[in-house]
Amino acid sequence: MQVIRYFSFLFILVLPSCKNQSPTTINTVSTILLNSSFESGGSPSSDGWTISSSPMGGYSTDVPPNGGTYSIFLEASNPGGSASIKIALPQGAHIFRFSVWAKVTRLTGRAEIDFVHAIDQTIYFKQIDIPDTTWREYSIYDTLSVSSGDSLKVFLSPGFSELIASRTNFDICKVEQIQ
Repeated sequence: MQVIRYFSFLFILVLPSCKNQSPTTINTVSTILLNSSFESGGSPSSDGWTISSSPMGGYSTDVPPNGGTYSIFLEASNPGGSASIKIALPQGAHIFRFSVWAKVTRLTGRAEIDFVHAIDQTIYFKQIDIPDTTWREYSIYDTLSVSSGDSLKVFLSPGFSELIASRTNFDICKVEQIQ
């Protein structure tokens, strides 16, 4: 009995000194892509984006969690709808995160980032396939060495089909610089 009281007493003395330790380095995130949610002031907006016109693309009130009021939809056909935006990147070596919320009705959609070198116009790209029929966030991390004039193009696609009707919805599309 004496031993149990002794350990209880030690536990009570040690407990207050336990606390969560915060990390020694803190990551900062800078959002580079503006109008990531395809709306402005409560109305649909394609500011900065090139989006296929109806019937190949348009706006929808079907949105992901925390997605606001509108998303865009792109129809898969021949030719299919698309959405794209070209953005300037800060110079230097940086880690970037590209993310998008998306869902499909039948076919696999696609989100792609194209890194274009200004000097020789070479393109380095990464692609995300979108197979889920419920809203899900997809993301890619990459380290890029950016020179003056280099850019990043975000390209969204619903897939391709001549026979099957399908639609891909996109929302909360972000490019973030992580340091």
